Amino acid sequence: MQLQNVLSFVGGSFAELGPVQAIRFIRSSSGSVSASATGHEVHRSQSTIAFRLKSLREPLHIRPASTDARVVNGVIFRRECELAFSSTPRTIIDAGANIGVQSVRFATRFPDCRIIAIE
Repeated sequence: MQLQNVLSFVGGSFAELGPVQAIRFIRSSSGSVSASATGHEVHRSQSTIAFRLKSLREPLHIRPASTDARVVNGVIFRRECELAFSSTPRTIIDAGANIGVQSVRFATRFPDCRIIAIE
């Protein structure tokens, strides 16, 4: 992750992830991450790392050494995909869902909504 992206990420990440998990998240873009955690749920499978954020009801799974960390940074911390709704939607189609981060945000915000994520 470029230094500029890391610096813009750090502000929102500590509140969401806590400092230990935020550092692991930043490091995950290079593929070097520890599987142990203090106070936050973090685990590593063969191909993904799961992060539980305070503002989401489901964990996010990202692939180390991929663009996934940038997607999470943009959607969760920089709020690049923030949408206003005049009423509670019953169905949302997330066309171009990438790794599904915005879909998870929708599911948290609108728990009774049907979400169709297409990539």
